[in-house]
Amino acid sequence: MPRDNILLITTDQQRFDTLNAWGNKSIFTPHLNYMAAMGISFTNCYASCPICVPSRTTIMTGRQGFESGVVSNETHESFMRQCTEERTTLPAVLTDAGYQTCAKGKMHFEPARAHYGFEHMRLPLDYMRDYDKKQNLARPKVHGIGECEMEPVISTVDVKDSITTWIADEAIDFLETRDTTRPFFLWTSFTKLIRLLIPAVISGNYMIKSLCPLRLPATGLKPLKPLLRDSLQELMKTRICIFSEMNKNWHPDAHTMPALHRLTMSSDVSSAP
Repeated sequence: MPRDNILLITTDQQRFDTLNAWGNKSIFTPHLNYMAAMGISFTNCYASCPICVPSRTTIMTGRQGFESGVVSNETHESFMRQCTEERTTLPAVLTDAGYQTCAKGKMHFEPARAHYGFEHMRLPLDYMRDYDKKQNLARPKVHGIGECEMEPVISTVDVKDSITTWIADEAIDFLETRDTTRPFFLWTSFTKLIRLLIPAVISGNYMIKSLCPLRLPATGLKPLKPLLRDSLQELMKTRICIFSEMNKNWHPDAHTMPALHRLTMSSDVSSAP
């Protein structure tokens, strides 16, 4: 019997009220609305230790901070090494079960390049390395003041060169080039929304032009165009889980949603034979 593929999508510190489907009518999130309508939306879900490294350690091992001792953003290296040696991390379990396992985006592991059971990883460090080689085209963070850690900052790159676009492109590349004889586990971890980084160039109707034309009424779904319907039918063969660290007062940046749309609509998201 074919085994399901697993696509895990995470965003960083996204509040519950940054989704149109959950009542915020001031923003436009059609793809998340669709997933909320077609899947399961947990409206009372809590993290026992809602900061980055403990939450990610729990995702990777299934163990809460009071069990693992990882309760801060200080190193979790010794615990993660132990779990990897025991082959009890999520990617290690799936790799041993025959899955092709891959991580794209922010992992926040220590040390940064540790795989902890993943077969392949591409990190924000690689994004910076990539753009170091094409400084004549784009230079992320060249102003030297980061990504809105202290106050709102205009990005030094256009949306097409943003880290959000890069992470989505990396994930799509995996889906298009993966080993189709094996099921896959892909963790796509967007660095946003922890910092609202305003794109350098954004048109007045960007949100309407860049997003999928599918707009869902509160009472139900409109008929889908055949091409979009076929893509969604393929997508339904993949188990998609979306989690977010929802604990700080940030709002979605304008280029996360198109990237999520391109990732989830990639044509090669189907179960292995």
